[in-house]
This record gives sequence, structure tokens and C-alpha cells, in this order.
Amino acid sequence: MKRSLGSLAVCAVLVLTSACSGEEDEPGPSAGGSESVSGESASASGEPTTEPSPSQPATPEVEAASGPDLTQTHLTLRAPEGWELTREGDPFSGQASDGLSAIFVTEIEDFGDGILSLRKQAEIARDTGAYLQKPTILDPVEIDGREWYHLAGPTDRIRHVDAFGTSEDGLSYSVDISLNRATFTPAQRQQLVDSVLASISIG
Repeated sequence: MKRSLGSLAVCAVLVLTSACSGEEDEPGPSAGGSESVSGESASASGEPTTEPSPSQPATPEVEAASGPDLTQTHLTLRAPEGWELTREGDPFSGQASDGLSAIFVTEIEDFGDGILSLRKQAEIARDTGAYLQKPTILDPVEIDGREWYHLAGPTDRIRHVDAFGTSEDGLSYSVDISLNRATFTPAQRQQLVDSVLASISIG
């Protein structure tokens, strides 16, 4: 699978554009009003008392992907189990693939000198990416304690992309997860993306 040229194209564009800018409802009384509802007991005064409801279980944390490490100088993530690493032929990017889908990562100099907003970075990534169909810019997401832009959507008849990016300390990072739409259901795709994001660290 050929890697998208969008990540490297962003570099040149950045140079040209750097100057631009509940409470839960309490159960009501029973219809007759003379009997207490389930879970209530009568107090000494005859008034029903309600037992506190058990707290809802906390949402479990997403389990990080357990495949091979895809590591740049500072950026590290893990690919899904069973995926294989391939090198892109340059020191700035890397790739993991299962044969039909791929994850691309880049770590390059931030040619925007830290002045470009996440929105502007997202627009440049969308407009310079090798997409037959441009993905949608979504709200930023927090990954490893940092805000990243998020692009998502089908990019052609076969693939769906979730692309993320951020910049920090003079470096620009991107993670593009391009999945075969015939291989993954939307739920499976989201689960894979979440597991990869849970494995990302910069340091």
C-alpha cells in the first residue's frame, strides 16, 4: 500500500501559510398513594423513605493496542496485534499494515513555528492530503494530555481515514489511520482507532 503524501506536503504548505493566520428522577408514589413503592420503607412518621440508588459503574478505560511499536524519535504508538511494521524510506515517517489497512505516522520540523492553530493545521492536512474525497474536520481530541486535530471520513470507495495531528516544541506530529471499509464495521473501526490512540505517547 502506498503511503499518502499529505504529511510531507504539509511541510511546504506550512512555510507558505505561516504568516496567515443529573440528577435522576425520584420514583413517584404508587397510584393508590397508600403503599410504598419498591425499594422504599416507612419511617416512624409513616412517610416513605427512599434507599440511595447504587452509583453507576465508571466507564472502563480503552485498552491500548498490543501490536508492534511504531516509533519515531519522540512519538511512539502501538499497532493492532497481528499488524506488521514497514519503513517508508525516510527517517521522518513510519507505517504499519495488515495488508489492506495502514497506519502512517510522521514526526517532522514544525514549519509553522508554533503559530498555526489546530484548525489551520487540520485544514492544511485535509487540503494537501492525497484524498479523492476530503474527510471532515471534527472537534479536537485529547491524546496523551495534548489537543490534536481530527479529520475523519471516507477518502475513496475503499478507505476510511481517521487522521490526527498536533505540534509541540518545534515538532509536528501526525497519525493517519486508513482502514479498509469492507474489512471493518463502523464499531470495529472505532474500537481499533481508540485502541491505537490509547497507546500514543510523546516523550
